[in-house]
Amino acid sequence: MLPNTANASLFNGIVVFPPKQVSIFLSSKKVEGSQMKSNKHAASETSHSSLQVEALEPRMMLSTVEVFAAGSQFDLLIDGQQVATFDPSIESNPVFGFDGQTDRFVFETDETIDASQVAIDFRVGGPSIGRGTVARSLFVDRIVVDGETFEAESPTTRFVNERLGIDGFAQQDTIFASPGSFTFDQDNTSSPLGTRIRIDALGQTGDENLRLLINDQFVQDFSFGAANETQSFFFTTREIVNIDDLQIQFTNDLFDPENGVDRNLEIQSLQTIDPVTGIRAIARPEAGTVTRSDQTTPSSRLGVFTSGAFSQGEGIVSGFDRGGTLVTNGLLEVRSTENLRIRVDAFGETGDEEFQVFLAGQLQGTFNVSQELESYFLTVPDFGEQNGFGTGADRDSLIIKFINDDFDPVTGLDNNLTITGFQLIDLESDNRIIRRPGSSDVFTTGTFVDGGIEPGFGRGNTLHANGVFSSGPGFIG
Repeated sequence: MLPNTANASLFNGIVVFPPKQVSIFLSSKKVEGSQMKSNKHAASETSHSSLQVEALEPRMMLSTVEVFAAGSQFDLLIDGQQVATFDPSIESNPVFGFDGQTDRFVFETDETIDASQVAIDFRVGGPSIGRGTVARSLFVDRIVVDGETFEAESPTTRFVNERLGIDGFAQQDTIFASPGSFTFDQDNTSSPLGTRIRIDALGQTGDENLRLLINDQFVQDFSFGAANETQSFFFTTREIVNIDDLQIQFTNDLFDPENGVDRNLEIQSLQTIDPVTGIRAIARPEAGTVTRSDQTTPSSRLGVFTSGAFSQGEGIVSGFDRGGTLVTNGLLEVRSTENLRIRVDAFGETGDEEFQVFLAGQLQGTFNVSQELESYFLTVPDFGEQNGFGTGADRDSLIIKFINDDFDPVTGLDNNLTITGFQLIDLESDNRIIRRPGSSDVFTTGTFVDGGIEPGFGRGNTLHANGVFSSGPGFIG
């Protein structure tokens, strides 16, 4: 059963337009794409039909163009190049009227495109489709590019009828007995502006449930029309969301060896698309990369994180670069590869105090504090051997340094920094190293105790002079 697209849903102020579910066709390559025709549709309505899939060439498709049309044979052009020819089965002739039904045609490509690159070209010299002597015509209701709708009758759609000498924004949907064309305006869409999201996935049994969350909020469950067939899911929000705001979950794993049932969810790609600029963020789980369409190299800051994926020698372990196949209930999401978070809980006596954070001998950041107890955060790379910053032991070398001690004898203002705790958090496992100044495992300089400032352990949680709290051997004086 395909998802119901009748109504939009609302969560946390984000209006989500339910997706169209489209089967991807990986067929013989024609101008880096593939084409198909599906069943008839009412004008301006979404298909709920299950589609047949021909899987010949394993390429990852990035863009989908859907054309809802009736009448005579026409060509689909991308950047002025013919990429597909479609032959409607539904008659459309203005002499007898249009009955509101269209065929739905789909073209898939492994290139990223937008509506401004798309044209519908009609030539009257094509083969007849059972119309006898009736003049040939083409009706176009709309095109849909990656879930974004562009109407033929829009005042920004360019319409050409060569016989009548029309070339402009005529708000027409039918070319009658003449060569002609439709071209579209990317900036004029009947879909809401926000973020378009595309998920390409495969359910190995066809019974798998794919769940999408945005900012940890449930959005939609998706089901598959058939086993082992790649399908694309689209929807649009009114809010701008980033690719690392999304999470895909596999929620109904089942292993039944007696009946030969083993549900597994394969996520092949995840995209966010800016409808204004057309820029895409594309996550490819098998490659472990996240790339923007306007950049040539993958992000060095983002990676694909999974739980529920299996690898030889390790089994099912959460982490980065583990592919996109979930063999048990789990998740896939884009995360920062800067996967250590530092938290410092602090306040100052005057509110002018500043401190710096060091990890493994490297300065990570500088903060100004207030007179109220607040938490300050940094996200940093893992300073393990693989990054050239030392060994895993350096993870415990977290240092908080007070840098602007000052005393004004006239006003009596005295800068003093109090640290009630600091933590190093592993974002993959949520394991934490927690240190509390004043305890016997935190080394301190700059703390006034018993009439003087002396370095040592367990000397309180306030720095009265420039100095540090240190949790490990990487002490900086």
